[in-house]
Amino acid sequence: MGKETRREIKTGKTVVFGATGLVGSHLTAQLLLEGCQDVVLPLRSRKHLPRLEKVLQYHGISPRPLQIIETSYYTPKTFLPFLEGATAVFHCAGILSDRSGATQRMVAENVAITRAIASACLQAQTGRLVHVSSVAALGSSDLGKPVDETCDFQSLSGRSAYSVSKFYSENEVWRAHANGLDVSIANPSVILGYGDWHTRNTPRLFRMIYQGLPFVPEGESGYVSADDVARALIVLATEGEQVSGQRFILSNEQLSYRALFNDIAASLHVSPPRWMVKGGTLRGAARIAGILERMGLHPAISRELLETTSQHLVYDGRRITEQTSFRYSVLKEDIARMGQQFLADFKAFR
Repeated sequence: MGKETRREIKTGKTVVFGATGLVGSHLTAQLLLEGCQDVVLPLRSRKHLPRLEKVLQYHGISPRPLQIIETSYYTPKTFLPFLEGATAVFHCAGILSDRSGATQRMVAENVAITRAIASACLQAQTGRLVHVSSVAALGSSDLGKPVDETCDFQSLSGRSAYSVSKFYSENEVWRAHANGLDVSIANPSVILGYGDWHTRNTPRLFRMIYQGLPFVPEGESGYVSADDVARALIVLATEGEQVSGQRFILSNEQLSYRALFNDIAASLHVSPPRWMVKGGTLRGAARIAGILERMGLHPAISRELLETTSQHLVYDGRRITEQTSFRYSVLKEDIARMGQQFLADFKAFR
């Protein structure tokens, strides 16, 4: 960690966009755990508020200190008053869709949301904007080397709509930074978390394995817990100039899908998926899924997901530990806690 003074976040005003999502809900909980008393949550709708309340409940936290406001994310003037005097702003918002008919909308809306938030932060002269991006916004590395923060996005060809949306959204943040806004960008790998076990995020994976998922793909990827992401985002908001105008990959550990699924199954006290699905089979299934999507049908597993799970994606998440005070937790222990929470919730549902 550099010599720069750690900024105080407890006494200032903090704004979190996207607080009902996987990252946003864990971040909000962590802010309250750290003693923040002025936390503003602009929400597009209160419909998904129970997701946030569930995460707060896990930590035994009251939502009472939170200031919840319904507003559009697309027009800066609608939420500009809530940014006045903010010492830190976290952008965790966005839409996620891997269905062919909605991917163009996803790109357009995610970029528009980021543009509006970054523009409003500039106008309100807020403190640092911490933008949650993804490793999907990065380029590939040289053969045999992990992807790190120096790997720039080179071409849109062959990239998923999610990847394109993250890349263009980052451009909006860098544009605001060029105009004087203090920013920092986080690029998490696959985020493992708890909360709504029925969403299309990774919590659903626990439910699928518990219910007897028989197959496991042959690929691998980097993983990080949602709690680690939340703690890292606060570090990026509060530490000094060494993180200003910088990006940081958040990736704790590399795991094959078999190793990950085995760890999740162990946490749930069930048998792990038995059958390995090879890349050729996955690619064939991906082509079929793509045809079904173009016909207007919606297969249970999307083409982009099938293509991704056949790949071996390696990420280097060490930079944040070398330049800041942040340290990763033990991922296997994180997964074990997630499994315990799932089982507790499952018993409550029965």
